[in-house]
Amino acid sequence: MNKFYLALATLFFCQAVLSQDIIVTQDNDTIQALIIKQKKEEIYFVFKNKGRYQSSMLPMSEVKSFQKDFNPKIRIPKDSLPGYIPASGFRLAINGGYSYDPARISPSIPTFLRDYNNKLRSGYHIETSAIYFFDRTFGIGIKYNLFKSKNSMDNINFTDIDGMEINGTLENDITTSFVGLVLATRIMGKKSNNAVFINSAFGYLSYRDDQLRVDPFMFTGNTLGSSVDVGYDYEISEDFFVGAQVGITGGRLKKVEMESASGVETVELSDNERPWGSARIDFSVGVRFQL
Repeated sequence: MNKFYLALATLFFCQAVLSQDIIVTQDNDTIQALIIKQKKEEIYFVFKNKGRYQSSMLPMSEVKSFQKDFNPKIRIPKDSLPGYIPASGFRLAINGGYSYDPARISPSIPTFLRDYNNKLRSGYHIETSAIYFFDRTFGIGIKYNLFKSKNSMDNINFTDIDGMEINGTLENDITTSFVGLVLATRIMGKKSNNAVFINSAFGYLSYRDDQLRVDPFMFTGNTLGSSVDVGYDYEISEDFFVGAQVGITGGRLKKVEMESASGVETVELSDNERPWGSARIDFSVGVRFQL
């Protein structure tokens, strides 16, 4: 239990140094200490013994009195406390993995197009982020996420603008990029740097679909985007980690620009219509570096 309360102390005290408390026992012995927790039956504290700080506990029945901040001029360096884990600094992460767009496919389209779109909803992503943590729990930074999905099908019949039936290839090459500011929350382990992360990001999302319907078309758009992910980092060495996470990235595109040989046209999207990959679930694994 001593280690548990010590872990709580190092989690919530964010100052570089901590002022000294005092405990007086029933035998009138004086202990200069840092009080971690005082309960009805016990008092938990850290004190200096032979030049090193260590954690301890006394039953309240053996304590005559105690006082916090007894001598503010005497300071205890936080990084000298037993169990202290350095927490501030940069966390650099590189992730990659599988992505899935859960949007509903309209049942009114032909079966072969439903199968075609079903493959477009799956793709892959790569992601990198740099977050500076001010303490054990809070950090800010920046992230970049790139999503790719591609599919093609030959011998598809189309109707052109003149009403003529033509046969050719259908192809989509989709790229979605997101860059944003990250607000990070970290829950670290008691005895290691292993940690759970909850990250929220807000920023800019861009969309591009290089499409072929016999003739080439390009659809582009951009909007405000957001991202939320939850992950876990496992320590391999002092500054190197491996991790896994799951997240949601997306934005609401209200219109796209369609560029073709005929020129550029703005296409308005209805409320229940959005391009594939503009909102999706990302499953990632990766490496992290702590600087």
